[in-house]
Amino acid sequence: MWTGATLNRGNQFGGGGWPSAPSIDQIIGKALPLETRFRSLEVGVQHDGPGAPGGTMLHMCYAGSDQPIPPESSPYRLFDRIMGGGDTRPAPELERIRARRQSVIDLVREELTALSTRVDRSDRAKLQGHLEAVRSIETRLQKGTGSAATGCPTRPNGTIDVVANDSFPTLVKLQSDLIASSFACDVTRIATLQLSRGFSMVRHKWAGVTGEHHSVSHDSSASGDQQISAINRWYAQQVAYLLGELRKIPEGNGTLLDNTLLVWCAELSYGANHNPNPPWAVLAGKLGGKIRTGRFIDYGTKADWNQLLVTICQAMGAQVDKVGDLGLAGPIPGLLA
Repeated sequence: MWTGATLNRGNQFGGGGWPSAPSIDQIIGKALPLETRFRSLEVGVQHDGPGAPGGTMLHMCYAGSDQPIPPESSPYRLFDRIMGGGDTRPAPELERIRARRQSVIDLVREELTALSTRVDRSDRAKLQGHLEAVRSIETRLQKGTGSAATGCPTRPNGTIDVVANDSFPTLVKLQSDLIASSFACDVTRIATLQLSRGFSMVRHKWAGVTGEHHSVSHDSSASGDQQISAINRWYAQQVAYLLGELRKIPEGNGTLLDNTLLVWCAELSYGANHNPNPPWAVLAGKLGGKIRTGRFIDYGTKADWNQLLVTICQAMGAQVDKVGDLGLAGPIPGLLA
């Protein structure tokens, strides 16, 4: 999906091994000057949950041939990494450190207050908005949450069960918030968000579907199609949530979303028969005016997926003419403004 490359030899699910080329997030990250703490952030939500067969099912980002990059599916570890300077100490030690903190914000409040007096009104509003977002994330992580489906009270140990099925919606929003905050404070310019995985066993009860996602995807009946549509609609709402969070953050004469490109897609077009065609993608955000939005475009056979990957790379400033080896070279004509 993101490498456009053939698989190396191996024994992964369905035969074959890891992809033979890097994914475009890594291509872009290496092409741009390193002006942030992280070249990229790989974020996930229950990417290695129950029933996961492993291997390529769990990964969508690759540093190169045979080099999978696992996403970070714990909002606690992701928060410590983003807000704690990339601390890589063991999770139990980080938990003890967090327990001793009153708040990341409280520790630097004096410095932030002093900074707010030296910036103009627009930057002051941006700073305040970012601080409120970080405070909200931190508070939710400290208090935990109950089941989104049942409205249960918060867990007494003050943490979210990151592997529980009912935690899935809460985790999606938390990880989305952390990505938005990482962009707002310029921790990184590139982030990927992987929701579950191939062969997903998530039961989307909050969307009215009690069966496991993978099993439902193989039900080609009218009822099965209706359930898959309900699941897809719910995922679309989560993408809309992330777009909304990016839109809340002022930047320049517009918002962070105006200067961002969000690309949403899935590895299959129709899961019942494992068919990846026709591939689809939603592009949102204007990327500083490089993308013209408000269009539905059906290219048919006039363009292929690898050309879309090239177009995304070029839009982000990575001057490459070919990505992977499964499709055509060059960008899709007319897609960029």
